[in-house]
Amino acid sequence: MKFSVENKIRSVFGLAMLILSIVGGFSFWSAIQLSKTVASTADSQRVAEKLKDLSLQIEAADNGIADYVITGEKQYLQPYLFVVENIPPQLEALYQKSNNHPSLQQLTTLETLINKQLAVNKEIIAVRELQGFVSAQKIMSLDGSQKQTSAIQKIIKEMQHRENQQLKQYLLAVGANSQTTKNVVLISSVLAIALIPSGIFIIDRDIAYMNRIKAALRESEERFRRAYNDAAIGMALVAPDGRWLSVNSALCDIVGYSEAELLNITFQAITHSEDLDTDLNYVQRLLSGEIRSYQMEKRYFHKQGYIVWVLLSVSLMRETPTQSPYLIAQIQDITKQKLAQEALHESERRFHAIFNQTFQFIGLLKPDGTLLEANETALNFAGIKSVDIVNRPFWEARWWTISAATQAQLQKAIASAAAGEFVRYEVDVLGAEDTITTLDLSLKPVFDETGNVVLIIPEGRDISRRKQAEEEMRKAKEAAELANQAKSMFLANMSHELRTPLNSILGFTQVMKRDRSLTPKHQEYLQIISRSGDHLLGLINDVLDLAKIESGYITHDHQRFNLHLLLQCVFQMLKPKAEAKNLQFNFYRDPHVPQYAIADEKKIRQVLINLLSNAIKFTENGSVVLRVQPSNKEPQTNQILWLSFEVEDTGVGIAATDIQTIFHPFFQTQSGKNITEGTGLGLSISNKLIQFMGGEITVKSNLGQGSKFTFDIPVGLAETDLVLSPNHYDQVTKLAPGQPSYRVLIVDDQAENRLLLVELLTDLGLEVREATNGQEALTMWKQWEPQLILMDIRMPVMDGYAATKQIRATPKGAETIIIALTAYSSTSDRTLAINAGCDDFVTKPFSAEVLCAKIADYLGLRYE
Repeated sequence: MKFSVENKIRSVFGLAMLILSIVGGFSFWSAIQLSKTVASTADSQRVAEKLKDLSLQIEAADNGIADYVITGEKQYLQPYLFVVENIPPQLEALYQKSNNHPSLQQLTTLETLINKQLAVNKEIIAVRELQGFVSAQKIMSLDGSQKQTSAIQKIIKEMQHRENQQLKQYLLAVGANSQTTKNVVLISSVLAIALIPSGIFIIDRDIAYMNRIKAALRESEERFRRAYNDAAIGMALVAPDGRWLSVNSALCDIVGYSEAELLNITFQAITHSEDLDTDLNYVQRLLSGEIRSYQMEKRYFHKQGYIVWVLLSVSLMRETPTQSPYLIAQIQDITKQKLAQEALHESERRFHAIFNQTFQFIGLLKPDGTLLEANETALNFAGIKSVDIVNRPFWEARWWTISAATQAQLQKAIASAAAGEFVRYEVDVLGAEDTITTLDLSLKPVFDETGNVVLIIPEGRDISRRKQAEEEMRKAKEAAELANQAKSMFLANMSHELRTPLNSILGFTQVMKRDRSLTPKHQEYLQIISRSGDHLLGLINDVLDLAKIESGYITHDHQRFNLHLLLQCVFQMLKPKAEAKNLQFNFYRDPHVPQYAIADEKKIRQVLINLLSNAIKFTENGSVVLRVQPSNKEPQTNQILWLSFEVEDTGVGIAATDIQTIFHPFFQTQSGKNITEGTGLGLSISNKLIQFMGGEITVKSNLGQGSKFTFDIPVGLAETDLVLSPNHYDQVTKLAPGQPSYRVLIVDDQAENRLLLVELLTDLGLEVREATNGQEALTMWKQWEPQLILMDIRMPVMDGYAATKQIRATPKGAETIIIALTAYSSTSDRTLAINAGCDDFVTKPFSAEVLCAKIADYLGLRYE
């Protein structure tokens, strides 16, 4: 069959169209695949960029936490707060980009680790705020936050490496596809020129695809360039021999060299010698294919000569199998973190030195009671090792195995501490070789910022010695109390035994004075007996008073009294002694001295009598003066007034060498030694009584010229109508006529004491009966019903306290007046008598006038 030229042309044209259709279809398929590859390239690039940003943010947050722990400044928490707020949306974006991607499983693991690390950081911040630097360091070490951070960075690096490898494959695929497209375009162009102009359409379409691909590649390259140059960490491309091929500005800032300077040297030139072999070994392993990447901490020498610590991450890249490989390096400046770590390690070393060497038992507990750590003091005491008890319940440790009750008590205390309560108690614990020690144990809760207890700090102080000292002190106190009781009993008995015979001597002297048939000579003898008895009683009182003061048995007896009357009585009592020596005895009272006061009347009287008696005794010629006036020692108030008492004489005076010692017990001046009268106790007793009343005494004296004693004391001001002036019965002889008969029961085991009272009271005209003990008194009281009982205290069979209580226990016993009349003279004896039911208290030797006055007051008697 022959073909015409037209048919041949048609055949060639048909063949050209067939070829052009096949080529056009392939170009279209290639363009679609290229578009997908470009899209995948962009996605992989964005994932890699987000992973890089995520790594930098987490690293910055951890560094900020470390800085905050060291400095305590909250500005360093900003990276951490940024991560807390922005990590969730960033992870969500990565999940979307990694859908059906090999990195999805690693991304899930990464999210779990990040959440754990954020929780650890939250706890560290709370402990730093509440417990300080050392405790926060301890928590960082216990929780292994550095290891957890390393695990996070490791996963991110692996994911970055995988994305970079994927990106490389995509880029190679784009390049191959582009080359194929170029070839196809070339063929299409030739065929189009040679065969038919209609192929121009297909070629134009392919060229449009190529232009879009080139624009995408240029955009991708620009993003990589900006990310590379503007990265916050150092980045570099390095040849296998160590030459810097490309460096960014961050790396230049880290090491202090310019870009040009770095490109002319190797990394070996600025690497610390101790780190170089490790770095080069890693590089060789990379080149041999043994590892895919490595990370290490190393030291560079800054251009200025100091050391810069960096975290180096390196991976190997090859453009094509035939091209030379190069290293991609990321360099992060961690100098600040390393210094912080060194400071942390030093702080931990010091903390452990203090923690382990302190004498207290110290530990750390979880809120559930699990022991995290115990110091060496506690471990050595129990003879155990840390591994034996750490991460186990605290109450199972040897210390608490002394008893089940001790363990239960500790469990309860830990539960209270876990609830936020500070717990402290004393407990016996078991040590090595079954030794027992008493601890002052405290459990202190540690709170986070939300108020939850995150830790418990147990602290035990060994108080065994203190407890032993307390026990010894208790025994010594008991012994001292027994000794004081014995001393008190001795003083009471001594007072009783001395006062009892004196009561008879002075009492019968008073009775005999009333006998008007006595001759003047016998009256003189009685005066001698009375003065001698009074002197002996004064000596006894001085000795007993000093003993009471030294033993601490002296007490306050503040009462309302007539101060003017007291001063006048003291003056009148001592006036005869002064007149007997032909001395001028004067008394001056300032008009502003109140008439009524609240103070210890008996102690004021005793001090004035002592001072005035001494002044009269040591003055042979001249005068003795008593002055009383308000004192300017302290500001006066409406309730308290300071009074100044002065006793001045023109006697022998006191030598300057004796001034400092005249208030010592039993001390007598040289002039005092020349006078045999006295014991040397008066001034000592007066000084202690004045101090006891809140005042002080001073003395001014010149030898041979006289002395002046001054003491100031505070007194309260009393209302006039609350003070009763005592009646005086100096010349009582008998009852006034026209009065009913009164019955008085005398109870005393001493016959002479009963006889004295019988003689005195029958002379007055009272009916009197006697009883020798409390039991007899009860029987006679029931039978005879006396209106008044004079009750002795110390008696056989039944004492006066018991008898009085039984009388008061009956309805009619309330009507009977009971006055304790005893040789016991202390304030405590008076209190016991009043508490037993006595209406009043009179000490032996008693004054007939005082006794008559009290009987008249209670029974309403009138005397002639």
